[in-house]
Amino acid sequence: MPVGFLTDDQAGRYGRFAGEPTPDQLARHFHLDDADRAFVAEHRGDHNRLGVAVQLGSVRLLGAFLDDPTEAPASAVRFAADQLSIAVSADLMTTYVASEGRWRHGSRIRERYGYRAFTDFGIAFRLNRFLYALCWTGTDRPSALFDRAVAWLLSAKVLLPGLSALERAVARVRSRASAHLHRRLSEGVTPEERERLDSLVAVPEGGRQSALDRLRDGPYIQSGPEIGRALARLGEIRAIADGLPQVDRLPPGKVAALARYASAAKAQAVERLPDDRRTATLLAVVRTLEASAGDDVIDLFDAVATTMFTQANTASKEARLRSLRDLDAAALRLRDVGNVLLDEATPDQEVRAAVFALIGRDALSAAVERIGALAEPHDDTYFAELRKHHRKIRYAPALLSRARPRRGACGSAAARCGRIPACRARRRPAPRTATDRIRAERVVRSVESCGWLVRPDRLSIVRARRPAPRDPPARCLSRPLAALRRPEDGPALGRRMGSSTAGGLPHGRRVGVGRRGARPTVPSPRPCLPRDSRARAVEPGRDDGEHRRRP
Repeated sequence: MPVGFLTDDQAGRYGRFAGEPTPDQLARHFHLDDADRAFVAEHRGDHNRLGVAVQLGSVRLLGAFLDDPTEAPASAVRFAADQLSIAVSADLMTTYVASEGRWRHGSRIRERYGYRAFTDFGIAFRLNRFLYALCWTGTDRPSALFDRAVAWLLSAKVLLPGLSALERAVARVRSRASAHLHRRLSEGVTPEERERLDSLVAVPEGGRQSALDRLRDGPYIQSGPEIGRALARLGEIRAIADGLPQVDRLPPGKVAALARYASAAKAQAVERLPDDRRTATLLAVVRTLEASAGDDVIDLFDAVATTMFTQANTASKEARLRSLRDLDAAALRLRDVGNVLLDEATPDQEVRAAVFALIGRDALSAAVERIGALAEPHDDTYFAELRKHHRKIRYAPALLSRARPRRGACGSAAARCGRIPACRARRRPAPRTATDRIRAERVVRSVESCGWLVRPDRLSIVRARRPAPRDPPARCLSRPLAALRRPEDGPALGRRMGSSTAGGLPHGRRVGVGRRGARPTVPSPRPCLPRDSRARAVEPGRDDGEHRRRP
């Protein structure tokens, strides 16, 4: 097969000197021990002894004998001559090249030192097996494989074959590895699934782009509506990937290479590929998009939530600064009431009379109401500002409904997580009832608590962020629940709440919504699990005190 992937530098230094060898190379390959000196001494004449020593060092360093020994570097000739106590002259190597006996030296060196030819039995098989293992594990660049093949031949004491012969061997192994990968990917695809994959590269009637061109473009605007579009994209990709074979048992580097090609090439180019290669390429890109689309949703949600809470925190601080004067006035009146209560000279029966004599009943009631309206709990600093702009988180029900953990190490606890009703695309007033306020506040708190999501109808705290890309290795726990996860990240990923929050929840606390019968209940925040404990889920119908730790 006609192949040509080597660079000029690789072709120029194949089996020949490309410059002066380094001192380390001279000491390693051109050093003559006692056995070498005895072998060299068997030849007559200084020119033969020096020529044999240079050929011996050359075959050790290059893997081939020099056709023209006069091309040997001067430093190598001088290094060998010094060991043999031979005076180097310009005519010495020329005399060796002109002698007829030098053609017999190569066979003598091969016989004495055990060098073999590339055509010997078993050599090509062992080299192909070595190259195939490299191709299958991801190192499939032809130039890199060629260098590794040369290194293997040198270590196995095999004389280098012709340049084109080794180049064809590398190309043949790469072709076989690619064909095997395509066959492994496409062998589990049914005809219906193959037709579904082929529809990705077909432009629908009246359309301008294929489904592949549309799905491989991720979100690029940081806004709530963009999160909705990203969730729709994730749902469409999951619908396409439903039932397709998994790729976790194949080398991730090979699958990623196929996905990169499909992500960069035109849909028409993918459509013109052979059947097995086209199916394998589309399957790889769908499985890769399934993971990256979930990551896009989480990253976009993180950016939008960070901006939203920063703005809400600023607005809450400004509103509190405007109400400090009224709050201070009411607090001073209650301070006077406290002084009367703490005055031991006032009898207990006359405390109320003394208080109302100091401050009227209406003024005291107004001060209490003002403090109740202006004072904020420690863990509820600016949720009032967020409730004013509840439309900013219209995507929360869709986000939580799409963040369904898959069955795996999380077990049946993940399957018991309820689904959230879809948010209708119509204008609705701000939540008024207690249930609506609880749901809105808990969704906001879930956003606040560093990415922890809380299912409103079932208490189930799950971590929605996978480890940072290429945070190898992914630290997978055995039991916790996970929402959006990469298929190749193993079962579910779960972590306890972070050591600090963005400002809403105090350290070491968690929130949730429990349900007992048909009446919603809000359990009070409880301390979080210890750092070495596993995440747990609360089954519906159990009180907050009946939480059981998962085995």
